Amino acid sequence: MENKIDIKNYYLTQFDEFEKSLNGEKSSDIHKVRKDAISKFAEITFNSKG
Repeated sequence: MENKIDIKNYYLTQFDEFEKSLNGEKSSDIHKVRKDAISKFAEITFNSKG
């Protein structure tokens, strides 16, 4: 299960790094969609079966 948490944290960290590279594009409409999506992603729990 720890590996699934690591994967989730990896994607959240990657999004944070991506945001730092936007250079003023944080005010675009698509950025709001991205922020909403990553917020939803942060809330989900990965299935531990498998």
